[in-house]
Amino acid sequence: FEGHLWLDLEDGWDVWFDGQRLSRERRRGTAIRGDVRFDLTLTPGEHLLLVLVEDLAGAAAFGARVTDRANRAPPAGIVARALPARR
Repeated sequence: FEGHLWLDLEDGWDVWFDGQRLSRERRRGTAIRGDVRFDLTLTPGEHLLLVLVEDLAGAAAFGARVTDRANRAPPAGIVARALPARR
């Protein structure tokens, strides 16, 4: 599958996919614009997306979605699940 990973982030973040860092950035006090996008290639099997979200003030906003290259929904066979944060 060739597509995009879109993230809704507010302050700062560190994003890893299958053990490789995709992005680390600090934004201070910006609105969530939904403009954080990465090209994504998925092969059959499980993958791990790890996102560390910084919370400078208010809530630690986060959202994630996957689209195909034309920004349409991915095929039905692609499923995701969230794991609880470990402390």
